[in-house]
Amino acid sequence: MRFPLPTGQKVYWSDRATHDISRADLDGSNVEVVISLPGSEPYGVAVDGPGQKVYWTGVSQSVIQRANLDGSGLETLVTFLGGEGWSYSLDLDLSAGKMYWTVLGSTEVRLQRANLDGTNVEVLYGFDGLITGLGIAVEPSLGKVYFAANGIPNITRLSQANLNGTGVITLISNPQVSIPEGIVVDSTAGWLYWAERGASAPPGVKRSQLNGTGITTLVAGAPARALALDRAGGKMYWVAGDPGTMMRRADLNGSNAETVIPVIGNSRGMALCFAKYGDVAPPGNGLIDVDDLLYTLDGFSDPAGHRGLDMFPCGGNGIVDVDDLLAVVHAFEGNFACPDPC
Repeated sequence: MRFPLPTGQKVYWSDRATHDISRADLDGSNVEVVISLPGSEPYGVAVDGPGQKVYWTGVSQSVIQRANLDGSGLETLVTFLGGEGWSYSLDLDLSAGKMYWTVLGSTEVRLQRANLDGTNVEVLYGFDGLITGLGIAVEPSLGKVYFAANGIPNITRLSQANLNGTGVITLISNPQVSIPEGIVVDSTAGWLYWAERGASAPPGVKRSQLNGTGITTLVAGAPARALALDRAGGKMYWVAGDPGTMMRRADLNGSNAETVIPVIGNSRGMALCFAKYGDVAPPGNGLIDVDDLLYTLDGFSDPAGHRGLDMFPCGGNGIVDVDDLLAVVHAFEGNFACPDPC
């Protein structure tokens, strides 16, 4: 049985200037600050809808952190020490319970990953001579991770690797690409999208085939700093300006571009939340189905290995119990006890 793609419900973004993570409806309405982070400079953002978590990289503190989607429950997951620097962006592989990021090491940019709770940090690959890790996108259906790094003078590589860091190949390099700070993969349509700040190549939102050929500029003009796709809604969202001072969206082919949030401070990261209440089985399919019921039942014996099950009462009570199972059963029947977690 084929299920429809989930449609995004909220857009989350970071703001270096105001030191916070914010969110809004996809049309730009109902803007709200999710969590304030005094003294921090949040960059990359990723959302785990079924697990009801938002993740981000903190540049000035050299950390990766997460919180509940409402901003509560702040956790520091990874702290970079011993000559390591900061990370621009991160992405999640919910099916494997992993997060991936690039970080500046003492002499190289490193591709790393860890469990979603920050344990079991692994160094997968190092770019000797490159100094800044840029955008990153994980695509479990292809078994690939796509990532970019930048160096001086005007060296940029957009690369692909297996999920364990082997088989690294450069797909695109300068002058065809220059400082791609946001990367997204549409494996179904076979496109690789990126938001390009631009230096040796013009700025804008661009895409190519998954092997890096057939580069097309979808939206030209202002530098693009972050990117997210709503495939079901047929839209792409990006942060425009230098620094990132507004949020825009367009059709996936770049047409019908419009500004949805005209003023934000300085954003470098964004993500869409697709979660539906009760859609707990990762990575989520936009429906409440038998997989969600089975996932909840399995969670009684292994709650630590099953995210997002502590739903009832709304927001959870610290344990996975019969009330959570009943909440999923009722959602399966179309009776939702709580609002969608996004």
